[in-house]
Amino acid sequence: MILSEKEVRELLEKIISENPEKTMSIDVTGTETGSTRFANNAITTNGVYSSLNINVKVTKSKKRGVAEINEPSPDKIREAVARADTLAEIAPENAELMPLLGPQIYVKTPSLYYPNTAEYSPTNRAEAIVETIEKAKKEKLSAAGFFETSSSFSGRINSKGLYNYFSSSRSYYSNTLRSEEGSGWAAASEENVDKLSTDDLADRALEKALTSRNPKTVQPGRYTVILEPAAVADMLWFMVFNFFAREADEGRSFLSHGDGQNRLGEKLFNPKVTIYSDPAFPELPTFAIDEEGLPQKKTIWVEKGIIKNLIYTRFWAEKMKKEPLSSPPNLIMEGGKQTVDD
Repeated sequence: MILSEKEVRELLEKIISENPEKTMSIDVTGTETGSTRFANNAITTNGVYSSLNINVKVTKSKKRGVAEINEPSPDKIREAVARADTLAEIAPENAELMPLLGPQIYVKTPSLYYPNTAEYSPTNRAEAIVETIEKAKKEKLSAAGFFETSSSFSGRINSKGLYNYFSSSRSYYSNTLRSEEGSGWAAASEENVDKLSTDDLADRALEKALTSRNPKTVQPGRYTVILEPAAVADMLWFMVFNFFAREADEGRSFLSHGDGQNRLGEKLFNPKVTIYSDPAFPELPTFAIDEEGLPQKKTIWVEKGIIKNLIYTRFWAEKMKKEPLSSPPNLIMEGGKQTVDD
């Protein structure tokens, strides 16, 4: 279920106003998703589902109680608040629990919500899939894959004055074409489904499947391997999400240097490698807010091969006398101007 910002704000402010004596935070999130699967050159399943969740957190000093419901009725909300309050009373103290944030200022980013994506129909998805299946049949290949379109929203308020709301849409298409001799895969994701070329993705998978036929044995040795963007992106996320300063300082990371030191400032990569995050990046915009409500900003993680920043949670930043720095909301790696074919 997707609620407008007006509906969300009214709901959240009403909960806060009914509990003026409590230190609390409320999140409300919702999604609407449609997905279509295909395998062995046939559509196998199609599903449409929606969800709405309200998460209530009550904080008492260093203790916190949490309750979640999926029904926005006044009675259920009051029950959730009471349950979170009770849990906060009996919960053990958490020495690392940080106080709630007050109002924040966020960088303005491009909209991530596209009505055409949110309203994309099962028929639209099926038509794109059938085109892929026909291409596979023509070359005596078997096609399988997944096409999903969705929309979502999230709103938050707390008793210290923090408030935010955002909505987004997403489309994702993945296909694998295979024969007994070889296979090919391609996938992509876009907020705007009109930018998602399922036809091109089918052609890429088809080309790989055809060129991988009749494989030959090669001798052990050094070979140049070209990784396409999807593969590089997966590796980058795995790497940068291990950029936490605490793990590095405590000797539990590839960025640890021993004796409580980390490798910040060291050159660990080729000078051609520069990686940064920027919520307002035109080709890859995202929300300028982290999970706790802190603003996101442009951050360089690796500059010309040198580690420039590490992730500092609010607790670890306070302990180490640093500024908090959130996990990256997106990742951009600078590169050359050559094509994959080059």
